[in-house]
Amino acid sequence: MKKNKGFTLLELLVVIAIIGILSTIVMVSLQGARKRAQDATVEAQLSQIRSIAEIHAMDNDYSYDDLCTQTTPGTYDVAEIQAIAEGLPTTLTCNDGAAAYCVSAPSVSDPDNKIYCLDSTGGSMSSDQECSGTACAAITP
Repeated sequence: MKKNKGFTLLELLVVIAIIGILSTIVMVSLQGARKRAQDATVEAQLSQIRSIAEIHAMDNDYSYDDLCTQTTPGTYDVAEIQAIAEGLPTTLTCNDGAAAYCVSAPSVSDPDNKIYCLDSTGGSMSSDQECSGTACAAITP
């Protein structure tokens, strides 16, 4: 009796289907990881903006005025903040005043419910705060 070597069409189709299912699962997992990595980038860039704001205040008699609007070359102000914002996968909101400032950005992974915010009070970024004037305020449901 002659024995055929090789795989049947059904066996090949089953293997291809299994590989397709596994690759779909991996791609979904990677998408979530990518968004979490982008959120980490947003948080890191907001920390950099805090440094820019403090340098801007020291250069302007301890005033945050024009932090979000001044575009004087060579100063620490909105030009640097906008350069940071262009590299982010989200949009920044920046509000300033003489004594205070606030910068916030929605999360990449959950833009409707999670917002990163920092202000001049020195508080850390929070996932449930947004800019209200020149301070982070709790989101109302």
